[in-house]
Amino acid sequence: AFMTEISAAGKLKHPNIVTVYDAGQEHELNYLVMEYVPGQSLKAYGKGQKLLPPYRAIEVIMECCKALDYAHARGIVHRDIKPANIMLGKDGSVKLLDFGIAVSTTGDDGPNAVGPTLGTPNYMSPEQIRGKSLGPASDFYSLATVLFEMLTGKQLFKAKKVRDLFRIVVSEIAPKLADIRPDLPIELSEVIARALNKIPEQRFQSGEEMAEALRPVAEQLFVMKKRTEGQLSMIRHLRTLNFFRDFSDGEVAVFLTRAQRRDCHDGDLLIDSGTPNRDFSVIISGVVVVRYKGNITRVLGEGDTYGEFGFIRDDESPVQVVAHHDVSVLSVDPTFLGELSPKIHLHFYKRISEALVQKISAQEHFEIDLELSE
Repeated sequence: AFMTEISAAGKLKHPNIVTVYDAGQEHELNYLVMEYVPGQSLKAYGKGQKLLPPYRAIEVIMECCKALDYAHARGIVHRDIKPANIMLGKDGSVKLLDFGIAVSTTGDDGPNAVGPTLGTPNYMSPEQIRGKSLGPASDFYSLATVLFEMLTGKQLFKAKKVRDLFRIVVSEIAPKLADIRPDLPIELSEVIARALNKIPEQRFQSGEEMAEALRPVAEQLFVMKKRTEGQLSMIRHLRTLNFFRDFSDGEVAVFLTRAQRRDCHDGDLLIDSGTPNRDFSVIISGVVVVRYKGNITRVLGEGDTYGEFGFIRDDESPVQVVAHHDVSVLSVDPTFLGELSPKIHLHFYKRISEALVQKISAQEHFEIDLELSE
């Protein structure tokens, strides 16, 4: 293991990997000169310990993803990813250490990727337990077990005997994060479930891929952490509205960071017919009236939307929208979509499509009635 550490770590120079400066033997004693990292390992959190804030736990794992991509690109699989081997510096840095049982995937140097079972049982992948050939996906499995523990305070699988633990890891489906932490975004549970797939090819194949899946979840959780009680109350209110019914608290919070609130009074003109309008708006309180060719076609209330046509087509508005008494709306323009996650895109366009269908149908009926009255 000592020579493995020298061989593996000596190749790795990365800000998220503890640097090995020197190694050798003195009076039959092996020694390593390593970077000193003031701080503590993830072992101080997780199982039976005080948990990190969820967004911070995800950030740590995303930093580890960078380190693993770097090592994997150089043909090195860590094989012993666990809380004790992930350091949190006092300066906020994240460092991966202990490549003592790492294997080379290139086959031209270092130990072979196939061999006896080595590692820490609670964090080993099914293929590692079987002594099969290991690739990057094995490390991402182990990383997911660490994330699961950081979020739940529990190890993924438990057994009194190692052989029983090995049998469970190989044969039983991993518990779902959503069943233990229903307060966290369901997307986080889905990311962990994918990384824990028994089939290596079905997992994330790179740290970049895994980090990309975690990024929007981390953003949601971070945004939620910064909300005041008043803002949290607003988020809860918005989720009662039809438009936001599929959004999570975190997704609504992210939406709010991109939206502009507008408070209007009776008679205020929100959209004028024949003028360009690209803003899409959701009514969060109050009532507005929609006029087409001088006639009131619709009365919209809390949870309803307007501005869909201009938002989609970048065209002049065919209708006039006027506030009826006091009204509050949230407005966004098309540029905001590029800053949001694909999941929020899906929710957004689902709602806007439904609104367009309803309004086109209502407009057709109104024009028919108007023609008949003439």
